[in-house]
Amino acid sequence: MGVIQRQSIKYSIVSYLGVLVGIISALYIYPEVKDLYGFYQVLVSITVLFSGFFSFGISAVMIRFMPRFKDDNTGHHGFLSLGLITILVGFLLFLISYPITEYLSKEVLFSKVLPLQEHFIFIVPLIFAQLLIILFRSYISTFHRIVIPIVIEDFLTKLAIPFLCLLAIYNYIYFYGFGIGLIAYFFFMAFLFVLYTKSLGQLKFKIDWAFWKKKHFNEIGKYSSYSILSILASQLVLRIDIIMVTSMIGLTAGGIYSIINIMTQVIQKPANGMYSIASPIISESWVNNNTTEINKIYKKSSTILFFLACFIFLGIWLSIDDLIQIMPDSEDMMEGKYVMFFTGLSLVFELLTSVNSHIIGYSKHYQFNLYALLFLAFFNIVFNYIFISEFGLVGAAIATLCSRVLFNLLKMAFIYYKFKMQPFTRASLKIIFLALVSYGLVILIPTVGNPYLDIMVRSVLLALIYLPTAYFWKISSDINSLIDNAIKKVISFLPIS
Repeated sequence: MGVIQRQSIKYSIVSYLGVLVGIISALYIYPEVKDLYGFYQVLVSITVLFSGFFSFGISAVMIRFMPRFKDDNTGHHGFLSLGLITILVGFLLFLISYPITEYLSKEVLFSKVLPLQEHFIFIVPLIFAQLLIILFRSYISTFHRIVIPIVIEDFLTKLAIPFLCLLAIYNYIYFYGFGIGLIAYFFFMAFLFVLYTKSLGQLKFKIDWAFWKKKHFNEIGKYSSYSILSILASQLVLRIDIIMVTSMIGLTAGGIYSIINIMTQVIQKPANGMYSIASPIISESWVNNNTTEINKIYKKSSTILFFLACFIFLGIWLSIDDLIQIMPDSEDMMEGKYVMFFTGLSLVFELLTSVNSHIIGYSKHYQFNLYALLFLAFFNIVFNYIFISEFGLVGAAIATLCSRVLFNLLKMAFIYYKFKMQPFTRASLKIIFLALVSYGLVILIPTVGNPYLDIMVRSVLLALIYLPTAYFWKISSDINSLIDNAIKKVISFLPIS
């Protein structure tokens, strides 16, 4: 757990710098160009969906099989080159299918959204760049390197997109110019990933054909076939809401939904680093049949992530009115208030169940993830159609909550049935109690009328109640260790001799 926790903290520090920039952009920049930001989110969502499918599950394949094929002397037997061949074949197949994709998107899905009809061609270069990013990001992660990749893919993006939006606000560009800038940025990210791989001394292309046997390709091919649909379904679950909101309501509504979700996604940030490091360790543990280590990671990651998720969710929800009030066009943005509530709760529950997808995904029962995801993707589309039709933007958030809870309950039940593991401990109940008490105490504080001051007062008060109580109550030794490390980090930056 020590390696995971240390790497997660480093990851979170860099990630939260990006979050800070992202929140500033959400508060002051994106509301000025809601339709353009909705345009961006739909383009990226479509790009991620198609690249997830046409990468043939290469990210999951890399993480699952690299522990077995790692060999510096042979350049890992040319595994990187095989991955490169895979995504090139995938891109070729995408080009063949593009005319059908374009027709369905323009005539059916976005028939009332003119900017997406006019600029749908942008997804072609975006998908090629994204395929390269997927390959090199997953390859790098097998060497337990996550900080630089998050700088490239998260932090720099938090700078690039606001910059393009500012150009639009000052009338230098709009839909077409923004799309060109987005394409250029995606290729820049791909280039940086290649450059970083080279700096690690891992840019090795020579294929050791003598090593590769038919059984290897059969095993990888079988796993890949499941991973393709698994990745597609998981991305569909994550992104169908913004696509359907835009399709059924419009680009501006999609922009509002996405802007509010920037704040919500802060809850997910601690998990991203933990998942990136835990994935290869869980994979290696399954290879060694070390179920004790997997169970340990399952419980401890759940405790830490649930503790952080509750704290962040409360911090946002207690100040949501003030956060929206300081946005430009706050009256329109207020429509997204309960989007934050329902999507935030869905993420809190997801972090409570922690690494359940990874435990199943790297076990011999990895097929179950596919069946569960396909089931969920179907119902997510149905839920979104029903709830968006009935409740608009908030309906999409309710659909997300229902889908995520159902999905994670299903995975959790499967893990318990097959492996007799579950993520909960007494600490889980203590955290729930602590969160409810903290909310009840802070909500009693009257507002002072200044949104900035109200945010500061409620946030500080929440921290003073939630964190010391958790520490002195000794909810978990890992939580205490997390707080100790955070305090040490803060002290190290202070000018104390």
